[in-house]
Amino acid sequence: MDIRKRFPHKLDSIYKEMENIIEVKWPLSHNGELVSTYEAQLGELFPIEKNKGILFYGRASNGWDRDNPNGDDGGEVYDMSKISKEAKKRKYFELIEKISSRILKIEDWYNYISISNITKVVFCYEGNPSDELWNQQYKYLAPILRTEIKLLSPQIIIFIIGNAIKCGYEKPVFEAFPFLKEDKYLVDERIWGSYETQKETRELKTTAYNYEGKLLIFTDRPDSLFSKQFMKEHVNVICNIISKFYDSIDE
Repeated sequence: MDIRKRFPHKLDSIYKEMENIIEVKWPLSHNGELVSTYEAQLGELFPIEKNKGILFYGRASNGWDRDNPNGDDGGEVYDMSKISKEAKKRKYFELIEKISSRILKIEDWYNYISISNITKVVFCYEGNPSDELWNQQYKYLAPILRTEIKLLSPQIIIFIIGNAIKCGYEKPVFEAFPFLKEDKYLVDERIWGSYETQKETRELKTTAYNYEGKLLIFTDRPDSLFSKQFMKEHVNVICNIISKFYDSIDE
């Protein structure tokens, strides 16, 4: 289920504007290349209560068609169990699976989470957004982000968008929630690995903020350069931060 089916009309106007201005016009000026809007996807049992549940954010869907979200498998509603299948092939989804199953301690964990991306207009077939596509949609990203989180009201938000490989995806988040720049909300910061480039050593880290009973976690995105080596450390750090947060609530 996508967020617009669960909350009719709450995001329709801004999505329709993106669809009319970007989605319809893009193929006309880019040799028929198709793009599609993307919205948050919800597990069937994602909590309806306020301040409950886990919401994961990635950078962008690497190929997406809202009219055919499952590709060759068909169906009009995204099948959240596909995340478990994708986890066997992609480290990003493996990270989501390992965190969710460990924290929720249930087999069908994918029914209880929500996933989204910072980018809201993506190529239908494959590839991350070009600078041009990113710039055309940028003004919509922070307002959508604020609305998504307000409507879904998760207790834990995990942004898997870190800048060890490519920075910039965090900008709409800090525009939507400028309080994240204030040190008083910072509750944890941990370095769990590093890797070498031709120019420098880059640290891999996870940072957490506590704001009005919500835990917002920012972490590096698993990449082929380091994901296999550090997956265990990556999962442990995030789960330990979440457990520490839960302990503080119970006190």
